[in-house]
Amino acid sequence: MSDKVLLNTDLKELKFIKKGKVRDIYEVDEYYLIISTDRLSAFDVIMKQGIPNKGKVLNKISEFWFNKTKHIINNHLVTTKVDEFPKIARQYADILEGRSMLVKKAELIPLECIVRGYISGSGWKDYKKTGGISGIQLPAGLVESEKLPEPIFTPSTKAEIGEHDENISPQKAAEIIGSKIFDILNSAVLGIYKSASEYALLKGIIIADTKMEFGMFNGEIILIDELLTPDSSRFWPKGKYLKGAAVDSFDKQYVRDYLESIKFNKMPPPPDLPVEVIMNTALKYLEALQILTGEKNLTMKPLKINVSGSEFLIVVWADNTKSKIRLMDLRKYCPCAICGENREHHKDWSHVFYTADELKVVSIQVVGQYAISIVWADGHNTGIYEFDLLKKMNCGEAD
Repeated sequence: MSDKVLLNTDLKELKFIKKGKVRDIYEVDEYYLIISTDRLSAFDVIMKQGIPNKGKVLNKISEFWFNKTKHIINNHLVTTKVDEFPKIARQYADILEGRSMLVKKAELIPLECIVRGYISGSGWKDYKKTGGISGIQLPAGLVESEKLPEPIFTPSTKAEIGEHDENISPQKAAEIIGSKIFDILNSAVLGIYKSASEYALLKGIIIADTKMEFGMFNGEIILIDELLTPDSSRFWPKGKYLKGAAVDSFDKQYVRDYLESIKFNKMPPPPDLPVEVIMNTALKYLEALQILTGEKNLTMKPLKINVSGSEFLIVVWADNTKSKIRLMDLRKYCPCAICGENREHHKDWSHVFYTADELKVVSIQVVGQYAISIVWADGHNTGIYEFDLLKKMNCGEAD
């Protein structure tokens, strides 16, 4: 399985159909093959750099939700198992593993189906100007991030790459796709949102809003594209939720906020993203996956680990970015010689320190899928998940 960041695909033996903002689509026999790359789109502009493991996270979360909501409405998923793909596709297993799905050939219904349970983002901006969202009037006096009395369906047009989706009223949407189809979509999106948001809340995540797409297959309306991912949804940590202000999130809002902070004009070409923005965004995607599904096999694998001087550990990741971690921060995972507890147990660490000799590293080893083992000169061993290790990264430029 490839661990490199995947920005583009070129499967020459397969019929190429379309390149989306994030997904590449091929035709394989009577199916479509959808590949989730690591591309990132913000404000409908594709960034130059990818996010490590992003495509695999999106694929896994979509698969999870497709299976969990199929009792509400059928979807396009056939399988995500590469060994069940048609033979002509299996030759690309190294690229496809973990980031692709075989789906039914549905005809797209040209509507972005957005359902909102909380007021945030473009919905909040619309409300401040008009007192409603997409023509749907809301109670006066709502504040940013507040929970709505009831979830609402706020459709938008389906824009081409490089163009912006346009919010439209439910009445306008019904005119575009027909009132009968609109009623089916309205029922489906609200049903899915209710079911998914109740489940996610039990796991500690608030789904503030999400976007869905639908298509026609053999005369039936089915759910297509992706479902309830950090790309298509606004995920908030329940423990950090507070109405009246913007809420920290597990999705690409982190990137949007950075782009807003540098006054990005929301038009191509995009600016370069700093390494810390890329890696912290990758962490947020992985956290969402692990919290919602329990999945722990997707990690950022290190290509190389070195000790720099007597103070830092340098990690080179699969996407060639680097992390610089203080050895003292890593050493705290060993028991404290005074009380037997980990150093992080102490509110005041002033009496707990390590000498230069104790911070000498004898060996470093990657263990299994997602752990690193560090043996120190005094015989102690630190076992740490790479996911946790990444949280210690932002302490300066790596050499």
